[in-house]
Amino acid sequence: MVKKFIVFEAFAGYGGAHFGLKKQKIPHEVVGFSEFDKFADEIYRLNHSNVKAFGDITLINENNLPKFNLFTGGFPCQPFSKNGYWVTHNKRKVDKDPRNLIHQFLEVVAQNNADGFLLENVESILHQTNKHVADKIMLWGMNKGYEMKCFKLNAYNYGVPQKRKRVFYKKVYLQI
Repeated sequence: MVKKFIVFEAFAGYGGAHFGLKKQKIPHEVVGFSEFDKFADEIYRLNHSNVKAFGDITLINENNLPKFNLFTGGFPCQPFSKNGYWVTHNKRKVDKDPRNLIHQFLEVVAQNNADGFLLENVESILHQTNKHVADKIMLWGMNKGYEMKCFKLNAYNYGVPQKRKRVFYKKVYLQI
């Protein structure tokens, strides 16, 4: 097992992975984050002023990133969400949706040879209309030599006062 995680947070929001690792007292150091939304970026910087910002993940040159052994993130959920894309477009064109940034997430992991990753998204990513995306994530990880695990959690079951069901993918040996 890794003694200390060196973390890069993508689609970082306010720094949820950082807070989660800290709350669980998991030894870690966050060496960088990527966030597109200017307001989320501002909140992240207020919460974690000592972490270097790398901006929009679609513009990052992977060679300029610091070394890390754990990559975390939850790319935009709208292409997979029941309440987002389904309602507004009534069609599934996930692969053509510019918010489908799974490729960027996986590319950064691959380019940096990360020991592992923790990927989060909405539970509807497992819906039959998105099955090809869920399968792509699992196949990609297995082809890279990761022993993959996919599981669903509901934030409500962990003391959060809302039902927020999420799907996580991770490399199995990561004891998080």
